[in-house]
Amino acid sequence: MTLTLSVSHNVFLTKAQRYELFSGKEVEVVGVSVPIWYYQDITSEPGNEVFCQYKLIPCDHKIFVKHTSNGYAIHLPEKSFDLEEKKPNPLTLKNILDYKDGGIEWLAFRQFGKAKKNKKPVNIVHFVEIKTIEELEKSIS
Repeated sequence: MTLTLSVSHNVFLTKAQRYELFSGKEVEVVGVSVPIWYYQDITSEPGNEVFCQYKLIPCDHKIFVKHTSNGYAIHLPEKSFDLEEKKPNPLTLKNILDYKDGGIEWLAFRQFGKAKKNKKPVNIVHFVEIKTIEELEKSIS
């Protein structure tokens, strides 16, 4: 049986940050990750929220989540066409724009990966949600 790490990421951006990111600039913001370990029928739930630094990076290639020393770097595609697979990619930075500008004000995706822990294979699943800061404010009021 393989060990699995599932990490839920929640990042909230102001309108200015969303439009900066769409215009091609990197954006750094504090967000929340919740790591959960799974092995056979045992989990580390309930998970602890971990506040960490997120660097959101516009790119020409696929979505990619990378762990860094103080959080995560998330590469987000600017274009709606995946050159490697020759097919449309619905997950683009246009999604984070306001409705009036052709966006849907959020972006959500998951990324599967593999790593090693103590020389044993680990499956890693990242669940990422990038939403407006207004969504966060609504949830706490």
